[in-house]
Amino acid sequence: MRMIDANLKDAQVVKHKERGHLIEREKRVIWGTEEAIFEIIQQEGRGETIKTSYVESRNGNYRKDNKRLARRSACQSKEVDLHDAQIDLLTGIYNFVDENRAFRQCIKPNAKRFEVKYKKSSPAMLEGFTDHCLTLEELLMWRGPE
Repeated sequence: MRMIDANLKDAQVVKHKERGHLIEREKRVIWGTEEAIFEIIQQEGRGETIKTSYVESRNGNYRKDNKRLARRSACQSKEVDLHDAQIDLLTGIYNFVDENRAFRQCIKPNAKRFEVKYKKSSPAMLEGFTDHCLTLEELLMWRGPE
């Protein structure tokens, strides 16, 4: 069962093209307010306006890691249920299992070679869902809120 976070903020950028050339960018707020989204963008130092570059980066990673999303592939998704399950698994791995190096914390600045210098961190740890990067087995056995 999927649940929508009450604090979710979401925006969409629609690019209007004519003969392959960009004519206009239309920004739409899907969840939340435009002011709240601008506040988040400015707090994170990601610019001053709603852009697609961060989403496109994530989409590129998804396409690279999941052959179901590759264009013109023999493995491309044909059934919606299997496609959704694969996306959910990949999203869980990105958020709970994989270390995000941007969020790691230095715990021993003068560490010698082969000593632990950083504490690994994942997006789920930053949100308080876990206290460590999960293993794949832990992710598959983990039950979310009912």
